[in-house]
Amino acid sequence: MSLYLTCLAVTLLVEVSVAVVWSSAFARSREHTKGILMLVVVINCLTHPLAWLTFGFFPGSLLLIEVAVIVVEALMLRWCGRQSWLAAISLSSAMNLASLAAGLVPLMWWLSIN
Repeated sequence: MSLYLTCLAVTLLVEVSVAVVWSSAFARSREHTKGILMLVVVINCLTHPLAWLTFGFFPGSLLLIEVAVIVVEALMLRWCGRQSWLAAISLSSAMNLASLAAGLVPLMWWLSIN
């Protein structure tokens, strides 16, 4: 499996898991939870490849890229997921910080073998 697909899989696993925990505490209904989880998958399918490509051109700017992803995902959660600003920013931040930490493991492994 390529490094990109490994990192995407880790990102989806981690961010959807964070969204499940977050939704169990804050979602208004079961249908709302399903909608948030589907939106998280769609958002990641849009932002992850863009972040990956950007990182390829600017490898020293990982934290800046992550901040930009947090902002974009929070905006999408706010507008498409109809979340409050606080909910959108907190969920986006929690998901991305967790996936950044988890994603560094396969990235460091890949860098060590190449």
